[in-house]
Amino acid sequence: MFLLLVSYLENFLQTGKFEPYQPGKALCNLGVKAIDDFERPAEDRNRTSPFPYGGHRFEFRAVGSSQNVSMVNTVLCTIFAEAFAKVRIDVFLLTK
Repeated sequence: MFLLLVSYLENFLQTGKFEPYQPGKALCNLGVKAIDDFERPAEDRNRTSPFPYGGHRFEFRAVGSSQNVSMVNTVLCTIFAEAFAKVRIDVFLLTK
């Protein structure tokens, strides 16, 4: 993944244009004859982040068992409240 990102940025430095980022895929072989090989996203999923970006989506990871969930829940509720407020305003403006 790191090398893909480096080559992507070097291409920008040389051309001055950003090409749409296309995350790579890797072939996954589980070593089980009954299960065919399948493609999986090859990007790093940043396992240290509570909200890692996985190519075309954000994921949510719960806090560890020894951590308090109150701050995470407060942040999530604030994010959702702000998003719903924006949607409410948009709907209100469209129906006026």
